[in-house]
Amino acid sequence: MDDNIEIAKDFTVGDWKNLREKLFEHDNYDAWTTAKNAFKNRINARFFDPIEKIKEGGLKTGEGFSITLIASILLETFAAFELGRLYSSKSTEIGPHQYSGSQILINDFFKKEFFKGLISSKAKEKYFSFIRCPLVHEAKTDYRAIIIANDGVKNIKPMEFFFKVEGKDEFRLNRDLFVDVLKNFFEDYLKRLMEPSNIHLRNSFIMKFDEISGINHCWYFVYGSNLNNKQLNDRLSELKTGLLQEFSCSTDGYSFKYNKRSKDGTAKANLVKENSGVVNGKAVLLDKDSFKKFMDDKEKGYESEEITVSYFASEKNKIFKCFTAISSNLTTAAPSREYVKTIIDGANENNLPDDYIAKFINYPF
Repeated sequence: MDDNIEIAKDFTVGDWKNLREKLFEHDNYDAWTTAKNAFKNRINARFFDPIEKIKEGGLKTGEGFSITLIASILLETFAAFELGRLYSSKSTEIGPHQYSGSQILINDFFKKEFFKGLISSKAKEKYFSFIRCPLVHEAKTDYRAIIIANDGVKNIKPMEFFFKVEGKDEFRLNRDLFVDVLKNFFEDYLKRLMEPSNIHLRNSFIMKFDEISGINHCWYFVYGSNLNNKQLNDRLSELKTGLLQEFSCSTDGYSFKYNKRSKDGTAKANLVKENSGVVNGKAVLLDKDSFKKFMDDKEKGYESEEITVSYFASEKNKIFKCFTAISSNLTTAAPSREYVKTIIDGANENNLPDDYIAKFINYPF
């Protein structure tokens, strides 16, 4: 994407690229203030300001549809930022940072404590099929749902923005309260974004703004010394970047071996193809440029290779594509004790199975 493209008021793609590396310094207040203001300006100009202009007429002759449509799009945007998800048009082999169906994303978002008391449990089940989808696809609501105003006579539950009418097969969405709820959420989100302890929220924010700016990502499967959190984070910090997400996972068709030749003559961790093999580790999400630098600067002697890894989500085993480091420069030498300890520490930090650590990572010196 052209660096001169404006993605928020007075904030370009180039500005984001220049700001990005400073955001991995989670205590950099000035950088995060700039990022927060850029997001605030983007959302206000593209969503909240147009909604207010539509509402200015105050005619109540059908403009509630346009207001609710914009608000519905914004709801999904906030859900993706909050939960750390990117949309994918694929339905299979998508990464754990992606979603292909909006309903699951929105349902998970509604489970947040923030929405307690603002939307009934029955309404949560119907919002997607009665409001969001009909509006987006057909410019209408389901025949059992109507859009109302805050000061309308049909607003019989002023504390809920979407509710079921007791004794009737009818749902009502208060377009004004819906917008107010989103504004309140946005203000709360921006406050939380400024808290250095909210690392997951901040990393998800970086990932989403990368997407807006045309910066691509990839998953990197680590299985050796990079399982050690300190080592991995130190190495990424040296490259002025950081991981955006991480998930425990495994890959089939490979075995863990200490057989990669190093400069000091000892062996390092490696993956060797073996039909019955299984290797446990974790996948970390990086932007593609940082992954390339990582391989060039920190994984000398290894080549990147694309593999398929699996992880558990909602009690289902899911698979996605991932890069990893594999070497063909082999040795029969032993690894150093210090190196093995680094991997064992990392394996324990990432809760790899005890029997796996004992059988494969622990070396019989």
